[in-house]
Amino acid sequence: MRRIIFTLLFAFIFVLINTGCSCNCGEKETLKGMVVVVGNEPFTKPALKLDDGTIFIIEGSEEIVSELLNNQGVKYAVTLGTFRDGPDGKILVVEQAEKLDNEKGIK
Repeated sequence: MRRIIFTLLFAFIFVLINTGCSCNCGEKETLKGMVVVVGNEPFTKPALKLDDGTIFIIEGSEEIVSELLNNQGVKYAVTLGTFRDGPDGKILVVEQAEKLDNEKGIK
């Protein structure tokens, strides 16, 4: 009886460890889309428009925001830091933005 309990306990622990290690918890999510600008001057903000039409407002460092505002209509891949809902819509806090040279937007 002890041997069966020990075997079941060992199998349970093995499955638990394998499940926990395969969650991709350390990977950052990346979204691809076209940079658009939302809002009215002087309160414009860069946003990412996905292929399905979903628009996310982008926040991040001054360098990233400035680059995106100057590249409207260009496709970008952005690495997400956090995601939250704001008064103007869904907000992505971006850690990194990479221009996709092989994909053209409206520019």
